[in-house]
Amino acid sequence: MPRFTSLPGMRLTTCILLIFYFRSFFAVAYCVVAERFPKITLWQGVAAGILANIAVHVITLPILGVTPLLWMLPWYEHVSEFVGHALWFWSIELMRRDLRNRITHEPDPADCCDSCCSK
Repeated sequence: MPRFTSLPGMRLTTCILLIFYFRSFFAVAYCVVAERFPKITLWQGVAAGILANIAVHVITLPILGVTPLLWMLPWYEHVSEFVGHALWFWSIELMRRDLRNRITHEPDPADCCDSCCSK
């Protein structure tokens, strides 16, 4: 089975930078979207991480030919990506809530319910 370690012709440092920018972009995008649509923070961001994993590793990367097809990967690769994305978005959500509370001194919209936030 061929190894899909990087895009053809890309150096390892380029791939690492690409992943860094990818992760940074999605972290900031998640935070911006969470301010407008608080429901995206379901399960403290874990649901968004699961959706990101499906969108990227299950659909997009195999279609682009960057990774092998799903059934060609070992089961532990799927578990690793699933858990990794869930923890990644959870950590983003923890930082987002902390920074938001420090900056605005207001409760997060996702924490509000009708009885506790109505004034």
